[in-house]
Amino acid sequence: MHFYNIGGATYWGAGQNTSVLTASVRAVLSAVNWAALGREAASREAVAGR
Repeated sequence: MHFYNIGGATYWGAGQNTSVLTASVRAVLSAVNWAALGREAASREAVAGR
């Protein structure tokens, strides 16, 4: 599990694999995906005027 601060928000990602390197890469990609989803939701809320 890895924690990342992206744009002032903290996101975490988890990756599972028998290879530590592959598991780490998957964790990073997971955190980036969460960050993208968070920004997308924030953009929708801003457009809706919330």
